[in-house]
Formats: sequence, C-alpha cells, structure tokens
Amino acid sequence: MMRTIIKSIILFVIATSILRAQTDEFEPGSPYTIFGVGELNYSNSLRTRSMGINGIGLSGDYVNSLNPAANYDMSYTRISLNGKYSFYKYSDATSTGQDSDGKVDGLNIGIPISNEKGISLFLGFNRLSSVGYQITQIEQNTSGNETRFYSGKGGLSKINVGLTYKLANSVVLGAEYNYAFGNIIDSKKIDFGLQGVTNTDIRKEIDLQNSYFKGGAIIEIGNLVKSKLLKDLKIGFYYQTKINFNSAGDAIYTTSTSTDTVRITGEPLEFPASFGFGISNKFGNRYIVSADLLMHNWENFQSTKITVAKYENSYQLGLGLEILPLSESDVSYWNKLTYRMGVFYGKEYYSVNNNDINVLGASTGVNIPLTNQNSIDLAIMYLIRGKNSDGLIKDENLSLALGFNFGELWFLKRQEEN
Repeated sequence: MMRTIIKSIILFVIATSILRAQTDEFEPGSPYTIFGVGELNYSNSLRTRSMGINGIGLSGDYVNSLNPAANYDMSYTRISLNGKYSFYKYSDATSTGQDSDGKVDGLNIGIPISNEKGISLFLGFNRLSSVGYQITQIEQNTSGNETRFYSGKGGLSKINVGLTYKLANSVVLGAEYNYAFGNIIDSKKIDFGLQGVTNTDIRKEIDLQNSYFKGGAIIEIGNLVKSKLLKDLKIGFYYQTKINFNSAGDAIYTTSTSTDTVRITGEPLEFPASFGFGISNKFGNRYIVSADLLMHNWENFQSTKITVAKYENSYQLGLGLEILPLSESDVSYWNKLTYRMGVFYGKEYYSVNNNDINVLGASTGVNIPLTNQNSIDLAIMYLIRGKNSDGLIKDENLSLALGFNFGELWFLKRQEEN
C-alpha cells in the first residue's frame, strides 16, 4: 500500500510539473496578482482550507503551517503533500476570459517527540505567494488605439522549521524559523498601433530573500473550566514578524530611442507583520467547530512593481465545521470518512480605483482513510474576488485540491498491550 501511495505522489508531482511546463511564459492566475507580491497563501493544510479557516485555533493530528503552537497534539509523525488544480474566470463590464493551472502547494513534516511535554518538531517547504496574470487594456488617443499588455509570473516560497513546548497543563507555545525566497517578473508592453513608431517594452525581474520568525500559543480552556460542553475548547494566537527582503534584479527598458538595462540592488521591499487569533471546540464525539481572524498590516507597504496601487490593511475571517467518523468498527464506508465544510470572507491588501477588493468563498472536503495512519484529502474551494463594475475585474476561482497524508511512529514508544 505504501509503495502505491508513494508512486501516486511521484506521478502527481510529475503531472503537475508537465502541466505547468506547457503553459505560456507567464502563468495563469488571478489578474489581481499584478499588485504587491501576488496572491498570499497563509495555510497549506487541506484540513483547514476545506473548513474555510486558517487553523489558528485548531490543533490535532495534522501539521499546521500557520500557527506553530498548534502542532503539539500529533500522535504519530505526519508527512503531508498537497496540490491543487484551479479554474479561473475573469470578467469586466465588456468581456470574459477563462484559464486554468496546477500547482504543488507544499510538503510538511511533523514529528512528535513527547506527548506529555507537548514537544513536537516540524518542518516544511510551502508556497507563500503566487503571481500569474495577463491583462490587455485598450485606450483611445488622438492617434488611434493604444494597446497595453501587462503580464507577470513567479512568487515566494518558504522553508520552515519549528518546535512546540507545553509550559503548563493548559498552555502550549510554539516558535518557528522561516527562510523566504522567490522571484517576481513583471512586463508591460505598449503597442501604439502606428507605423514607424517603436513600441515600449518594460520588463522588471526581482529576486527576493530573507529570514523571519513566527510565534504562537494554544490555550486549552477546557482544562481551566469545569464544563462538559467546553472540555475541548481551545483558543489560539499567532504573530509573524515582518520580512525585510534583500532584493536584486534587472529592469530592461525598450523605447523608440534606446534599450537600457538597469541593475537593481538593495531596493527595499518590506513584507509586513501579520497576526491573528482563533477558537475551536469539539461538541460531542463527532463535531468540531472552528473560527479564526487573520490581520495583515499593509498600509505602509512600498512596492517595486511596474503597476502602482494603494495598499491597505487586510483581513481574513473564516468559520468551519468538521464531522468526524463514527468510532464503531461495523459502520458503513461513508461513516468512516471525515467531512469538512466552511465559509470565509476577507478584504485584500490593495484597493483599485478607490474600491476595496473583497473576497467571499466557500469550501468543502473529505478525508479518506487508506490505513490506520495513511489517508487522502480531497477538497473543493470556490471564491469570488472583486466585481465587474466601477472599472474592476470580477475574479472567480474554483480549485480542486488533493493531499496525501502519511503516519509513522518514529520517536514515541508503542503502548504494549496487557
């Protein structure tokens, strides 16, 4: 069984790579990734994403890629690999476009060292942001139609390692070191539509890298209050430091008079700090409800990109439900699955034409057990970003996600049966 799963993962990664290699130079994605560092990816767990949340207050037997403290509750070593295939639909007041693209989102490993002391080690390689857009704009002037082509690709990734520790019976702390790196390419071409006039071509490529830290806490409220209803109540907090990226790259300017290449070094780009809190509770033996709020301080962000936007503080709010399988052994196959669903709402970190860009979405998913500790996650996520009025673009995104989860007993001792 394990060999079959590993082969499936290899085929999944190869297939995704082939799909990406077959795309144009500039990859499909949301047109709004033209701004800032692209579309942000806070959490790579399919458990939390299919619940519509980021998992700030949700611990359990899985690897949480956002709140480091939430990783204390694993019973086995956990290895997870996630990816998705997305279908994009864009529309404005006059036209509609469609595209699709596949991505591998991340690989995470969580290793419990001591359940009694809440010590777990975790590490991962995850996508932090994605850039992929192609936009055509036609403007009329005294000489005729002027066509502007905007395109971009790239994004940021991170490598992380962290540790959790239980201070007391009810308080868990987590700390995480991250190294972020990536490459963002933006291009702007202006076709004047006139014979004898050289079109303008601007291409800017920036490499980014630096370290940052995250800290988090989980408070088990259920251990502090005498309430049967709240015995599994948990509250979570996390804080991520800002990233002062070291940047270097090239800008190529082609005009009617010359072609110039400018080397860019030391141009500042500060990825701002973020923080959030969440809550979760288990009702009965089967129902887990969780909600969280994430906030990101973008109002002082200075962009190095070709396109200028107004940057503002952003937030994400999510509410989700997880239905656990029945514990009895003689139940139907469908009662052995874990079901998840949720909704989310937020405001992006940029505004366009003095309009806030809001996001509304819903998600659902299922965890399918293969063996006692190995499983597959399936998820469907749908969101709407922006609107097709006031000179804006309505961005619709339907994503089909697939995740593989493996469980192994590494450092913990097996409990011997009497």
